[in-house]
Amino acid sequence: MSLLQKSSILILCSALCFPVESIEYLYIEGDLTEIPQDIPLAATSVVLSYNNFTHIGPRAFSYLPKLRDLTLTLNKIRTIHDDAFGGLNKLNRLSLNHNELTTVPNLKGLDVGTLSLAANKIQLNRHSFENVSILSLQVDGNKITDLSPVTRLSDSLLTLLAGSNPLGNSSAADLYHLIESLPTLRDLYLVSCGLSTIPDFRILKEDTDNFNLRVKDNPFECDARLAWLRNTSLDITDYDSIVCASPPEHKGQLLHTIPLQDLCPGEL
Repeated sequence: MSLLQKSSILILCSALCFPVESIEYLYIEGDLTEIPQDIPLAATSVVLSYNNFTHIGPRAFSYLPKLRDLTLTLNKIRTIHDDAFGGLNKLNRLSLNHNELTTVPNLKGLDVGTLSLAANKIQLNRHSFENVSILSLQVDGNKITDLSPVTRLSDSLLTLLAGSNPLGNSSAADLYHLIESLPTLRDLYLVSCGLSTIPDFRILKEDTDNFNLRVKDNPFECDARLAWLRNTSLDITDYDSIVCASPPEHKGQLLHTIPLQDLCPGEL
């Protein structure tokens, strides 16, 4: 049963007698297969979740020049035309979580605050993120094996949420290069990615205010390479939850409970 099938909500806010208009259009839990054409032209936010879209065609929303927030979550979207979001020069937030996408949509020329692509089937390629500016990128729960295409966002990216991707073949050098190539990055989420180690990148980020790292639920090899996590000013939010997968003598132990001399035998 639909909680809210269709509504156009006009919210008028005033400050110092100057009206600010915001129009939100919602069509949730319907049977839509095509983008509706009765969305108010002045709409600033559109939510079309829980429908049956499989494809987004060219310039599908170009008649909505004021659109800032577009939510297309929980559909069945497999393909998106390269010019699907053409004309949306004010778009700040695009959410395509929980669809069936295999590639990142083309957003060339746009300046997007938040792009959410979680829970799809996406793999990155050399064309991903071409000529686009993104502040916050969410790609959790996809099929990404290589994050290097994200370095295209080196001038803008503040937050990267990439948990639950099969990154087990990413070396420490690969991860170091990723972080080195994203100088503006403030928040990195790599939970449940099959990682065995995390490189010591303190020299890159310890002068960064409020840098946050989350890396729990990885099969870490607890040895000298992870000792730096015990002595850093970086905010490792889940540090106390990091569990060792190897070597055998540390398997199942919490990293923070292992004496430093056991992590670095012969070095102390």
